Amino acid sequence: MKPLLYIFSIIVLFTACQDDPGKILASSDDPHEIKKALHQLGQDTTKAAPEGLKEGTQAPYFAATDQEARPISLSNLTKEGKVVLFFYRGYWCSICNRYLSDFQDSLSLITATGANVVAVAPETASYQERTILKNNLKITVISDTKQTIMNQYKVAFDVNKKYEKRIGIDLKEVNGGAAVLPVPATYIIGEDGNIIKTFFNPVFSKRPSIKEIVAVLEQ
Repeated sequence: MKPLLYIFSIIVLFTACQDDPGKILASSDDPHEIKKALHQLGQDTTKAAPEGLKEGTQAPYFAATDQEARPISLSNLTKEGKVVLFFYRGYWCSICNRYLSDFQDSLSLITATGANVVAVAPETASYQERTILKNNLKITVISDTKQTIMNQYKVAFDVNKKYEKRIGIDLKEVNGGAAVLPVPATYIIGEDGNIIKTFFNPVFSKRPSIKEIVAVLEQ
């Protein structure tokens, strides 16, 4: 029985690896497999997948208000230094909360470079307040319920119904009307308004470390 059990374990492990969307996206050129992986990650694959913005391109201008109702604009932020712009999914996302908490704990390493930090999510201001309080955030946070910034930076995607059911969240209610999420991308923008570095991965557990971000800011 032991050889059979061993073989069965290998088959289960192989199947799990085959179904891992991150591994599929990293290694497969098969459009069908890629589409399947993106669907597992929540994307409505009947529509075009977001691809993010390339390094070296001009960062789209945006103007909004933050959690304190203060006006925020990219043009003003870049006058002060580099900008770290990143997207998160919402208060309900445990991975996002863990990342935000770690980010806040190490924020001084980023601000020491003279950079400003802006976080953007589709959730309404009331839900965003939960995120801010839970993680004791001192950074600028923008509620992007109309997906204006998310669309500009090509990170927004419609969520498939199977995934929404799996997470158990009514995204239309949380986001004020749309079942839309961002790829949790990070853009580092230079004082000239150009994108210095793009961290873009549809696998929402894959995010740049503070060390990686600081390394780019110090260049």
